[in-house]
Amino acid sequence: MPKYYVQSGSFRGIVARQNAQAAARWAVESVMKQAKAIDLDSNDAQIGLFRLGKYIGVSQRGFDRKQRQKVATSDAVRDWMIAQQASEQI
Repeated sequence: MPKYYVQSGSFRGIVARQNAQAAARWAVESVMKQAKAIDLDSNDAQIGLFRLGKYIGVSQRGFDRKQRQKVATSDAVRDWMIAQQASEQI
């Protein structure tokens, strides 16, 4: 599985995921866990997401790369929410 360098706002992390979109979704999950946000309407969830910028940069070559893929944070949040809902239905 490929390794990705993920950065957005004040968030930076390295993760192995199947693709860039999954790595961006992991960034959302990470900040939400750090904020201990279980309820998306809570203030903690909003504070956690403020760590992220408008885009999540994903690269297999390192941080601060010009050629990194940019995933809209709003898209990554939507995908994360859909994945959360799907896991709750299992």
